[in-house]
Amino acid sequence: MMENLKAVLAAHKSYQTAVNKDDLSKASSDAQLPDAEVFVNESTGALIIILPERHDSQDNQVQGGAEAVAKHVMTLPNVKIAVEEPITYNGTLLSNVGWTANVMEKPQSKALFAFEASSQGSISHQIYVKQVGGMAISTSRYPAERMPRDPKRYGNPEINKTMAEKLIANTSKAGDISVFPVGPDHLKISYDRDTLSTHLKKAGWKMLD
Repeated sequence: MMENLKAVLAAHKSYQTAVNKDDLSKASSDAQLPDAEVFVNESTGALIIILPERHDSQDNQVQGGAEAVAKHVMTLPNVKIAVEEPITYNGTLLSNVGWTANVMEKPQSKALFAFEASSQGSISHQIYVKQVGGMAISTSRYPAERMPRDPKRYGNPEINKTMAEKLIANTSKAGDISVFPVGPDHLKISYDRDTLSTHLKKAGWKMLD
């Protein structure tokens, strides 16, 4: 399993590099992605893997990087996918980020990336296509926030707190692995002094180097 995890992190590093070199990141350093973070519960060995993502991108390198990350995520045994800003679409959870149009109005017959080509830059959406479209029944999805999502996204200390609680509650047993593709704000003190990482550490989870 550790080799699979290393592959996920290596793919994310390449994705991060592509994102941090694209036009948006050149225009604003705030658009750059922080590093991936892995937390372990030392008593159970359960893992929470935080993968900062760009929610959408037209950049070919970013899109290819997101797909590579998703491919490696799907090799993790019994992986659980935590979903940011979750909505229920076609009977399963989908992240409601990175859409210029209302994704709830997408016909089931229309492929996700045909509906919004730029969504290929999102790790979360690439995982959705591989997991749900590929009918990967050994993996599960759960909301990383309350549903419907809290409309107050900034200056709200409950967001990161709730995310940490949901991640911990769903990663409670030996062998559990949660992967959470999430916007970079949740790991930055400019968004909330108590970052998502801070809450996980306070709950006793150890961040791996």
